[in-house]
Amino acid sequence: MSKRKSMEDDNAASPTTAAAPAKIATMRIVGPDGKGIVAAFGQLLYGHGCNIVDAEQHTDVEARRFFQRIVFDYSSLHTDKTSLNNGIGEVCTRFGMTHAIDWGESKKKVCIMVSKYDHVIWEFLLRHKAGELPCEIALIISNHDDL
Repeated sequence: MSKRKSMEDDNAASPTTAAAPAKIATMRIVGPDGKGIVAAFGQLLYGHGCNIVDAEQHTDVEARRFFQRIVFDYSSLHTDKTSLNNGIGEVCTRFGMTHAIDWGESKKKVCIMVSKYDHVIWEFLLRHKAGELPCEIALIISNHDDL
């Protein structure tokens, strides 16, 4: 009889640990275009224990302006929000940029304006119910009596 344990035995014997719920923030960066901007912000977030979930960037060539939107999970933040914000400020100063962060701690109130076709409102309501639209629907307005 073999005394070797299989990986299944190890997994069954060890308690499962649930991952911390995601804490999602969105950072917007604007300033003059230059080399190393994306790398600097990526390294900064990584160094503080954050994970980039989504990132988009655009350069307006004529205006020589750089725009970036970074969505990141800060549930494993090694420091605190103040330290991270100070680090972001330092990188922005180095590149002559400005930034804004939405920590995602409050839901925005929205109004949905509906036209004649009901499939659009149903799509919004289904996505909201499924948690895909992190907002509070405060008002729905239609310009038709039957909708």
